[in-house]
Amino acid sequence: MEDIDASICTHIIYSFVILDPTNYIMKIHDPWLDIDLGNIEKFLKIKDSNPGVKLLVALGGWNDSRMNKYSTLLADPAKRRAFVNHAVQFISRYGFDGLDLDYEYPAYDGVTTDKAGFTALVQELRQAFNPHGWLLTAAVSASKSVTDNGYDVPEISAALDWIGLMSYDLHGSWENQVDHHATLFGQPGDEKTVDVA
Repeated sequence: MEDIDASICTHIIYSFVILDPTNYIMKIHDPWLDIDLGNIEKFLKIKDSNPGVKLLVALGGWNDSRMNKYSTLLADPAKRRAFVNHAVQFISRYGFDGLDLDYEYPAYDGVTTDKAGFTALVQELRQAFNPHGWLLTAAVSASKSVTDNGYDVPEISAALDWIGLMSYDLHGSWENQVDHHATLFGQPGDEKTVDVA
């Protein structure tokens, strides 16, 4: 953390906390790193050198999203309510300026209730965060098919402060030919470009 030049940053995101698979609330991912070694505390001290910087915490990531716990959370209004209430407590307790949702990705595994549930969660978090002035953001897929299946773009756009488009991995080692990982423009019909995303 000491090597981060906060003077050139407006926002920095601490990645990641995870979703507890039993209680469906935010949970420290690695207590030894995050708490015992003081990495969250060190992260929040970045404000000492730049009081205006906004420090968010990210929930999820690829590995944490590979279980059905997010779908279970999104499909249950009572679980979402408990999650939102706990998120407010969690962010208050540690002193973050907001939350970045990084569920990769709603409906990716074919759970059709994810799209509406993700929209509801975003709207519920927005309502709970407004009195605190906290930021609510999301990291979302740059794939057109994943976006179409998993996100109600107009609804979540209205409730999020910004959306981070993960265009850095449109192409990669899972393919049989080499391509730029985030092509700006492509051939007609190529949906794996930054321009299409």
